[in-house]
Amino acid sequence: MSHIQISRRSAVRGVAAVAAAVLLSGCAAMVDPEAAAPSLWVREPEYDAEVVTAVGADVARAAWEFSVDFALTHQFREELMDPERRPTSEALISPVIGQLTPLAQQYWRDEVDRALRGEPVARENLDVLMFSGWEADAEIQKPARGQVVTSQAIERGRVGLEGETGLISVRFAYRAGLEMAARGHPVTFAARNEPVHYLERQTDGTFRIARYSGRLDVKQS
Repeated sequence: MSHIQISRRSAVRGVAAVAAAVLLSGCAAMVDPEAAAPSLWVREPEYDAEVVTAVGADVARAAWEFSVDFALTHQFREELMDPERRPTSEALISPVIGQLTPLAQQYWRDEVDRALRGEPVARENLDVLMFSGWEADAEIQKPARGQVVTSQAIERGRVGLEGETGLISVRFAYRAGLEMAARGHPVTFAARNEPVHYLERQTDGTFRIARYSGRLDVKQS
């Protein structure tokens, strides 16, 4: 099997627009890293004084929880991890579209269309928020036990405020362990990302991602 390495970087730019949002169903619990099982580790972030002054500690905390929940839920979705099943437009759009602002939604739909036409940069842009699938020539399969994601960790978090737009910025380091199979033998991967979510708070108090940036690296370990 050839060595597999994926490196993806993206930035989305858009004008914030106020609209209602549907928060992710189910919320990932904040985990004490000293007590966490190896499969999940979430370290508490730092909060810039500007964001606490502008929106309050509770809102800043809620923004952090939104981004953590988003990353743990969507960065690697099990239904997109089978190399033998190419992702569909619906599979790439429906999980995350409700968590984006209208302009970011249009961007996402456009990038999905481009990615399905084989444009690698579009895949990179998607992968920063949600891994869009293995390369077509990847000589790997899902493991017999089914589950690919074996661990996730979030640390070095920081919540701030983008002064010119008023968007809440949430940045952190994300790590995950993945297990695939090749010729019946396990193959492990280490994934890293350092995303920044620029969040627009909605009138109902929830959040949507207006812009994002980051880089996803997936390397065979």
